[in-house]
Amino acid sequence: MSAWVDLGQRGVDYVRARLDGGLALSKAAVDLTDLDAGTAVAWFPENFLVEDADPAQSTQLARSSSLVAMTELVCTFFNHVPSGSLWVEEPLPRKSDSFRMNPDVLDPPQDAWFFGEEVFSLAFDDFDDNAIRQAIQEIYDYPGWGGAGFLVNDTSPELRETSEIPTTAISEAAAGIEAVVCGAFDGDGYLVWRPESGIVATLAARP
Repeated sequence: MSAWVDLGQRGVDYVRARLDGGLALSKAAVDLTDLDAGTAVAWFPENFLVEDADPAQSTQLARSSSLVAMTELVCTFFNHVPSGSLWVEEPLPRKSDSFRMNPDVLDPPQDAWFFGEEVFSLAFDDFDDNAIRQAIQEIYDYPGWGGAGFLVNDTSPELRETSEIPTTAISEAAAGIEAVVCGAFDGDGYLVWRPESGIVATLAARP
């Protein structure tokens, strides 16, 4: 059966590299999170040769099954931590992109949050499964780019009311990280870093 599988040090190193090239939350996470004290796992189908899996290379993983597993993980996390949130860094778009400045061309997306020029997608416990899935899909594997998604255990209520992220919210989110999610395998799947204990360690347990 499919399962979350520990990728060992190569998985942790991959997550670290993505955070090193990420946006504000990634940079804060690097300062506050001891990645070596956790584990990086990925969702693999039955009989997959895990020892051959390199997070930086394409595999024969089915992206759809990885997305289903990630969506289930995030939704279950929200069931256990209703005050939590999913933060997704989007390394390519900017707040000042022309379509955001000209709503006559294209309405700005309603699920975008901004920290300066940086663009984030957020999801909360009251989002439906489809909205959560869409946020997860924004965790792309951009070759040569950083950026990641983050499951955070507590979220400032004001983020539900404004699209502008205050500096304090970034530091608070970094201090409350329960998991880091990176696009991996050339877009075929995801890598999840989590501490050795806690709710995400239970949900994404190794077999």
